[in-house]
Amino acid sequence: MKWLINSKGCTLKILMFGNYQIDFLANYISLCFPEWKITTITLRNIQANGPESFMSEIDSADYIVAHPMERADIGAFRQSNLVKLDKTIFIPAFTFSGFHPDCVYIHRDCVYINDKGIKTSVKSGVGDYHSAIAIYGYHLGLNVDQTLKLFNSRVYEILGYYSLYEVEFHRIHQEFLEYGFDISNIIAQWRLLGCFMYTVNHPKSQILSDIAELIIDKLQYEIPNFDLCDAVPYTAPSSIIWPVYPSIANFIKCNSSNFIKVANSDYTKFNKAYIDDKEFVNLSFKSYKEYKKELNTVPYINSFEENVTSIKEYLLESSNVENVSKHSDLPHENFNSPYTRLPESSFWKSSIAAIPVALVDPVTKPNFTISTSTKVATAGSCFAEHIANNLKANGFNYLVTEKEPANLTPLERLDRNYSIFTARYANLYTAKQLLQLLQEAVGLRVPMDSHWKKNNGKYIDPFRPEIEKLGFDNTYQLALSRKVHLAAVRDMIKETEVFVFTLGATEAWRHKIDQSVVPLHPAAVSSTTSSNMYEFHNFNVSEVKNDLKEVIDLILSINPSIKFILTVSPIPLIATFSDKHSVLTNTTYSKSVLRVAADEVAQKFACVEYFPSYEIITGNYNRGAYYDIDLRSIRPEGVKHVMNLFFKHYCHFDMNQNTHINKANSNTNEKKILSDIICEEELIQKSNE
Repeated sequence: MKWLINSKGCTLKILMFGNYQIDFLANYISLCFPEWKITTITLRNIQANGPESFMSEIDSADYIVAHPMERADIGAFRQSNLVKLDKTIFIPAFTFSGFHPDCVYIHRDCVYINDKGIKTSVKSGVGDYHSAIAIYGYHLGLNVDQTLKLFNSRVYEILGYYSLYEVEFHRIHQEFLEYGFDISNIIAQWRLLGCFMYTVNHPKSQILSDIAELIIDKLQYEIPNFDLCDAVPYTAPSSIIWPVYPSIANFIKCNSSNFIKVANSDYTKFNKAYIDDKEFVNLSFKSYKEYKKELNTVPYINSFEENVTSIKEYLLESSNVENVSKHSDLPHENFNSPYTRLPESSFWKSSIAAIPVALVDPVTKPNFTISTSTKVATAGSCFAEHIANNLKANGFNYLVTEKEPANLTPLERLDRNYSIFTARYANLYTAKQLLQLLQEAVGLRVPMDSHWKKNNGKYIDPFRPEIEKLGFDNTYQLALSRKVHLAAVRDMIKETEVFVFTLGATEAWRHKIDQSVVPLHPAAVSSTTSSNMYEFHNFNVSEVKNDLKEVIDLILSINPSIKFILTVSPIPLIATFSDKHSVLTNTTYSKSVLRVAADEVAQKFACVEYFPSYEIITGNYNRGAYYDIDLRSIRPEGVKHVMNLFFKHYCHFDMNQNTHINKANSNTNEKKILSDIICEEELIQKSNE
């Protein structure tokens, strides 16, 4: 669409169509540009007069601003018709149920003929807005007092009310993005406003003012630098205002209330401004009795039937089943379930199944935090490189104790494995590799094999075969490099405040005599090294757990204040040497062993946390979407999900709002550093090609 940039003072003719919100948007824009001719047509106008009455307005308008609708009764104003006109701007009607997840409309089929012979929809105690919980209570045959007991935090968890807040932010962001409006920055400001809705479909004037400015910006006019929000007439505050229930308000940090602000209408006549929850439920039940069929509504999460079933299960597990009427078909038992007061994260439906993929958050509250000054070190498998890259890119104090020579370019630094991890140890796939490295660094062990010879006559470090891709010219150079490396590892032990270790695999090759574990079988990189000195070993839970305990005890003996974060890499094995099972089955074994060992160690040490990067990537909730076409590499969306949660919980930091990543990505070489992941195990695949 090509937009014309009109000079100031030019008269534009704009047609605005939609629900009641369109009046506010038109009034706001008119105050900003009084010379424009703005015509508003609401849905009620069309329903009263027919769409044909307004065809001339469509034809004569310079621009059409419309809420996207596909109703059969609006004719030319349907989205499928307006989209054919280049002059149309679609802007979504604003709804948000995160503050009022219990405020619903009755299903449109729930209508009846009242005592005056008029077809009417079923009303609640205040008109068209209903409480879903009140409807569930009535549907189950509960009385008013029994239904009021359902208004509690456990029921809110069961129904997914707490999760709906973030779900709704995700929805509106995607909804506006679909029509060409990126509202990421505006959402960040809305989060600071407290409750910005009167009901689920009546936003406060600040929201509509921001939306009006989005339209002005779309028309390529300069947005006024003064606030006209309070100058625009707005009727919503004088109608129904639904309360934010106290426990929900506490969860999302805003003001709460137990009272509904009521408004006089043809249906409701009140001599007071507010009614409490008991009066509301009582009035609703009286209204529902006039409707002879079963009530139905459309909740925001799950189906009506699923939620009714969940309420039944709750009643069975709690003491709230006393005196329940017979037609609810509930056993009259008193049973206080131990699950009753568990957090939402303990229940699959509310924390996984009912949440958009990008918002699933399996992380519980950590015992420590990371600031931008905290010295963070990483080690482990390939996936650990993602953590290191993101810490650096987002301005955190990523500790590097083995510095590169000053004359290296960024690409040379990457090629020679500098700054990929805290020290140049490359990938440490197993806990045993990490333990033996630390023991060697502090003088507790000396491996028998100090070098392997490549086919080209160069020498390589058996424990870091890819650290210098061309190899070393002689064993002296190699020994000097290893001496520098071990000193850097010692510095890491002393200086690190938080150490993140990613467990990668259980399958390994080790020296038959001194049990030294190497990342690769020597034949993968050298045909001149004696391969018969190495044997295959697949670590079990007990071995991995004991190795991790030794690692932690050793580091704590030198640095008693350090904290640890253990993770398990979600990247499958590239190959398996165990012929008892396939690579898929052995991957499951390997990751299961690592996951159990990490959990048991985290439970034993107060300074150790487990972070579920493995579960975030492999969880069936994302339906495999986080794996690339090779089903091993992790897609950027998966890495982002993991790191968003890492920064959110450990750093209290919003990765999406940071500008460091933009700086890091401004240079082509830096992009390569942030995206390339170094894995020695890729050499295994090459040996099979």
